[in-house]
Amino acid sequence: MGWLHDTSVAMARIVFANVFGNHPNVKIICHHKGALVPLFQNRLNYELNIETGVNTAGIPVNIPQPYVDHFRNFYVDTVFLGNTKSETEIVKIAYEFFGPDRILFGTDAAFGTHDGRDGILRARFSVEDLRVPRKRIANIFSINILNIISH
Repeated sequence: MGWLHDTSVAMARIVFANVFGNHPNVKIICHHKGALVPLFQNRLNYELNIETGVNTAGIPVNIPQPYVDHFRNFYVDTVFLGNTKSETEIVKIAYEFFGPDRILFGTDAAFGTHDGRDGILRARFSVEDLRVPRKRIANIFSINILNIISH
């Protein structure tokens, strides 16, 4: 749980430091489907007090509202552990939050059984099981990362 928390906090620090505004061409990839951000997007939106311009930590905010939209600038991978049904649901939440062009195929293959094959298959299934056009699936598996590294 700490890894997901740490990633989410790092993402928030990047957003509130206005890294994306100051460096519009920067590309940052976060693991595990963007950690807790897409799962708690409604709470995150609530916690970022959009009426006062100050977040709940008391840090002045110098980015435009709505603040939660700035988190959509990250790229995320499909790494996660668990059963295939729950993985597909979490991939779907990340897909809907970050958008189809910011999801990259990834796996915790090194940590799976059978020399990582199980992890790769679970990650592959979680993407293929999305009910989205085949072109979007192809983008997740290869085109999105190629677009990142070629620009």
